[in-house]
Amino acid sequence: FSSDIILCLEIWFHPELEHNAMLNAVGIASVVFIVVPYVSNWYYVGKVQSMVVDNQFASTWFQNNSKFFTTLVAVSGGCYPSMQLVSSNVFGAAIFQSGLTQYELRQFAKIRIISNIVLESVPQLVCQILYAISVDTISNGLVFAFLASLLSILSTTMSFWMDRGLYHVDAALYHLTLQSNRDDGAISSAPVAKLGMKKHVRSFSDPDDRYHISDDEKKKIKMNKGLLKKLQRDLTQLFSISTKKLQIGSSLETKYGLILRVVHVVHETDLLGMKLKLGMQKEQVLSADAYVQELYASFEEQVNEVFRRHFDLSNNDGFYVLREGIVSANTFATHQNNQSEIELGAMSADEENEGAGCEPVDAVTGMDDKVAQ
Repeated sequence: FSSDIILCLEIWFHPELEHNAMLNAVGIASVVFIVVPYVSNWYYVGKVQSMVVDNQFASTWFQNNSKFFTTLVAVSGGCYPSMQLVSSNVFGAAIFQSGLTQYELRQFAKIRIISNIVLESVPQLVCQILYAISVDTISNGLVFAFLASLLSILSTTMSFWMDRGLYHVDAALYHLTLQSNRDDGAISSAPVAKLGMKKHVRSFSDPDDRYHISDDEKKKIKMNKGLLKKLQRDLTQLFSISTKKLQIGSSLETKYGLILRVVHVVHETDLLGMKLKLGMQKEQVLSADAYVQELYASFEEQVNEVFRRHFDLSNNDGFYVLREGIVSANTFATHQNNQSEIELGAMSADEENEGAGCEPVDAVTGMDDKVAQ
């Protein structure tokens, strides 16, 4: 973006501009293909809320940090690169935890292809070639702009090509909730629900404060909640899967503990392995939701231990992990792709629920994630 602006200024201040019709045309085209993609990116900025409507964590983040996000877009000239930055979890800072996972960001990759490649890099590359022909010389600014445009096209194309298989995989979206099971300072004698089953998460409005975490526990959770990559790595090592298959998008502190939003990518080979483990036939259907349910049921206590160790919480603290808000991402991915293809037109949650046959989960977390029927 900056290299295109520098080259554009070089063209317009070129001494042959007044006497070279071709150079004039190149100068005008250069301005047009800076302004058009810039305006296009701002159009998508206005659509961000509708793009992340299924992710209440991200929706809340973009609503509360709109000034920071729009400043990034204004400086970089790109909506998609700015979305990548605010979702990068750099230094574990909350400002860079928008709640979008890499899986979800891939659903918005068409923004970059349309705004930054089709409308900017490719036209600018043509303008740069014509500029070199019209003045019969190659300047340092031209070389810099040409290489920047060429590398942008190549990197985006290669990235899209390498990840093409990930656009069609299934995934399960769910919450992992770390909360206390104490009863007046002691561990409750009530049995803990299995991770593989639907469970009850305590309501924020629960008047019984005996389950509230202590100030020391809040401090431990706050200190470690930014280390999402480490927690993600620990969980994937436990499950013996790639780190790209389990992605933690965001964290939310509550008076009972912590809620994490997770996207769990499931390949066909994963489903086949689980079918063999469960004694199912290959032709039998096993959904991503069912796969994740069985996976967590098999590693219930180990998952609890991973969380307790990560957040420096003793085994005697009575903390355990619940899994809530399961939804198949087949519908999610289709919805996000359709939004990009129809210029990211807003689609209401009610319309999506009706089309997917889903309904909200028990609104104990204040969010409306859906459970597949």
